[in-house]
Amino acid sequence: MEPTIAELFDYVNNEHCKATKKNDRAKLNATALELVTQEQSATGTVQWQVDSLWKSGTYGHTPKDKPHDTIRIFV
Repeated sequence: MEPTIAELFDYVNNEHCKATKKNDRAKLNATALELVTQEQSATGTVQWQVDSLWKSGTYGHTPKDKPHDTIRIFV
């Protein structure tokens, strides 16, 4: 029994797809790890900045008097 040319093509293409999927999966895992690391670093930086602003006491101070043409928004 000999395989037909179509069967050979199907086999080769299927093996190529499997190899490609493994390589893609490894690349995606590496990229995901890099993104998580960058996000954690950015989150830490933002948290540090917020903490330093709260400790300095200059953040969040609202003067009692305000001009009539302004509004205050509290979050």
